[in-house]
Amino acid sequence: MPHPEAQFWNARYLTDKAHWARRQPYPLLRSYADQLPAAGLALEVAAGAAPAGIFLAGRGLRVIAMDISEAGLRLAQQRAHELCLPLALVVMDMSDPWLPPAGFDIILNFYYLSRPLFETYRQALKPGGWLFFETFVQDPDRRCNSAHYLESGELYSAFQDWEILHWAETWRKQGGNTLSSRRIAQLVARKIP
Repeated sequence: MPHPEAQFWNARYLTDKAHWARRQPYPLLRSYADQLPAAGLALEVAAGAAPAGIFLAGRGLRVIAMDISEAGLRLAQQRAHELCLPLALVVMDMSDPWLPPAGFDIILNFYYLSRPLFETYRQALKPGGWLFFETFVQDPDRRCNSAHYLESGELYSAFQDWEILHWAETWRKQGGNTLSSRRIAQLVARKIP
């Protein structure tokens, strides 16, 4: 029996393939693109159709895209093939995976939260490696499942001993609608050698 999260995400990706296939990398990643290494190994966690991973592959990095959804990764594979880019795909429950120590130059975590990954990322990044993290923060005006939402300041606290290049808690419009804005935390940090 497939994992319930896999079933949920497979259904979402299969319902609107065109939407997911044309997704672009998040602005946070694009704003640092010129500072990133031109070679090395990157990991996109909870990648889905892997827009960030494909973006980095296009810049010369080797990329592994991991997700629980086979359907999302198939979209990533199709897009990478269209662009003639190499992309390694791994179907995995990312809630608490094993990753090789000091194996990655860049780790990308967009809109996925599993707190055990904080320590996993600390070990899996090479010294000087880059971590990009952006996800939702608890909003006191909304009822949220705390397992899926950061506490205010939690992301900064988890990596405060690293070189913090960017950290913010801000609002992100949903579908261009200011009435459905949601609080997010953004972090760009480098592991201190």
